[in-house]
Amino acid sequence: MGDNTKSKRNSNMELLRILAMLMIIAYHIFIHCVDYQLTDFTNDNSTWQYFANPVFIKKLLILSSVSPMGQIGNGIFVLITGYFMANKGKDLDLAKTSKKLLIQMGFASILLTVMSMTYSFISQSHQAKILNFNMFNEMAWFIGYYFTVIVLAKIFLNDWISKWNQKNYLMFIMIIFTMTQIGWCYSLIRSLGSELEILLGGVFWYALGGYIRKYNPFDRLRTWIIIAVIIVSNIMIWVNFYNITVNNIREYIPENGEIFKQIIPKYGNSSIIVICITVAVFELFRRMAIKTSRVINFLGASTFMVYLIHDNQFFYNVWNNLDWLAILHNNPGLYIIKNIYWVIIMFALGVASYTTYILIGKLFKVIKPIMIK
Repeated sequence: MGDNTKSKRNSNMELLRILAMLMIIAYHIFIHCVDYQLTDFTNDNSTWQYFANPVFIKKLLILSSVSPMGQIGNGIFVLITGYFMANKGKDLDLAKTSKKLLIQMGFASILLTVMSMTYSFISQSHQAKILNFNMFNEMAWFIGYYFTVIVLAKIFLNDWISKWNQKNYLMFIMIIFTMTQIGWCYSLIRSLGSELEILLGGVFWYALGGYIRKYNPFDRLRTWIIIAVIIVSNIMIWVNFYNITVNNIREYIPENGEIFKQIIPKYGNSSIIVICITVAVFELFRRMAIKTSRVINFLGASTFMVYLIHDNQFFYNVWNNLDWLAILHNNPGLYIIKNIYWVIIMFALGVASYTTYILIGKLFKVIKPIMIK
């Protein structure tokens, strides 16, 4: 996921891609496993009982901190893309981008089909879903969202941007931003088309990335201000969780026999908190002055494969084999370590898959004259 040219990669931005992908993996573990165990009282795992009490539980602040990470990671990827591509006019090779996406999707589909089948055979587990190659057309939603934003850039967005002065460019960004923040406008956009608001948010991120590259609007801000934005935004995330929990406690009527459900607030792609953290983190990494690193650049280039490999029902089931809530209840420190462990394992598995993909590609180039006239 990134610039579709062979220009020299910026290691600070590749490091940011890596961070974004780690955040997305952590979010997927939370949303597909931990939050599921916390709120689905019909599942076989009864560890939800640890937290089914009408009280504010500080340990759950850990989960509230992870809740917006997926949306932040998604925003970072599109922001980086706009940063490098928005000012290139129509000089975008979508055929090359399509080829990259489709071949990696095909490779990941084959690998996951074989991997899930092998895991089921060796472990004799009936919990993990066995995938099949039909998943090729159903892989992570972000792929279609990301590609559609680039297509819009090729068709008209980059052309528009090249003709605007700074005032008109900023006005365009502010209009889109405002429409995604005002409730009625947001509802109107959603009513015009399913998930159209997500696509509009993608256009916002892309255009903003190009604006930052061209005009450097945050140059005069001191770094400590940017760090303060991140800290304050995370405090607001905790405040949100506290307020929602208190309201749920006040509304809870134990005489009805209902189980108290701890609700972790969720954040949309256009949430103002998500936007503040995403832009602040992006600006911090943009300011980094680090030497070009082949290792960092390679890991950054592997993030698309990492996304494909980890985001599927097979790994959701594998992660759900852990009693996440029991670990969180008994030892929050161990819970954080376990989370980091699985995030690193999934990232490493994606990198290994990408390495294999690259090696197979090089092998194909060697034998291509034998295969094709």
